[in-house]
Amino acid sequence: MLKRIFFVLGGVLAVFILVLVIFPEVRQAILGVRLVKDVPAGRLEPVSVVSMLMCAREMRGYSGEINFNMDDDVQPDVYDYAANLVESVSQGGNEPIVNYEIKEEKFAQVGANKPNLMVKNLYSLRLQPSGVLAGLELLRGRHSKLYDGVRMAQLLSPLWLAKPNKRVYLGQVWDGNYKLDYSLATLGKSEITLDHRLKYKLEEITSDNGMDLAKISYNGSIVVSPKEDCGPNIKIAGQGHIEGVAMLNLRSGSVVLADDRTAWGLVVRFIDKEVEDVNLFDRKSRIFRPLYVRNAGENFSSAMPSEGEGMADIHQMDKKKDGAKR
Repeated sequence: MLKRIFFVLGGVLAVFILVLVIFPEVRQAILGVRLVKDVPAGRLEPVSVVSMLMCAREMRGYSGEINFNMDDDVQPDVYDYAANLVESVSQGGNEPIVNYEIKEEKFAQVGANKPNLMVKNLYSLRLQPSGVLAGLELLRGRHSKLYDGVRMAQLLSPLWLAKPNKRVYLGQVWDGNYKLDYSLATLGKSEITLDHRLKYKLEEITSDNGMDLAKISYNGSIVVSPKEDCGPNIKIAGQGHIEGVAMLNLRSGSVVLADDRTAWGLVVRFIDKEVEDVNLFDRKSRIFRPLYVRNAGENFSSAMPSEGEGMADIHQMDKKKDGAKR
């Protein structure tokens, strides 16, 4: 009887080990995964992005309480943007420097094509040891008013997720954050800091097209604060929200596709003049590596307001989850 029990247990254990060997996603789900941090120097590959960007501004009289709701007659500017870039790693390791050069772009507003303003622009993106952004610099070219340094950094940020130093298990949540400095014309030379505070979650592990992929969701807030005292007559308030889903190649540590929605608002109040300047920004985008995910931009859809529609609340995120699908 005892031999039979050992025989059955041995058989179950053998089947279990066989399943772990044959199905790596099962093995990784049970044993956890280690997310690669180091970026190899010299890597060179294309990156594509499709996005819808909305921005709106209103100058109005001073209100008693801070609010981001604009008047109904304020119409946002809504833009389509698509671009092909070349990503090159100029410095590898755990604090890499990655350059992005825009090779092609399509920029349109309500169906009217705009001139290519950022083609040949070259950006240098620095990363923290955790894997998220440390900063972005324009090395060559010029920023557009819609995709300045801050919004370009936010556009590229879904490619670079925070990665823990230990193994990660299904359902596990971890933190990450990055800060960007932003200059608003209304403030002159004064700057504000946008603190992006994110939580990541390992949703599932799958295998597709020869790749072991980790599906990682993320969401969080943008906390706005002035970098220095602007004086007693200027008050600044801001808030924002981020959410997205990324597909991470476990072998290379690279995000191959990510869907992202980032919205934030800013109110600058001039107490002595009794006026306030309200700015809202909203972007929905898909960024991907076409060598691994072909034609990923074709089924991209946006939840931005159509022409003639009013402003949505800043907290109103897209309820139709596209997800990061392959």
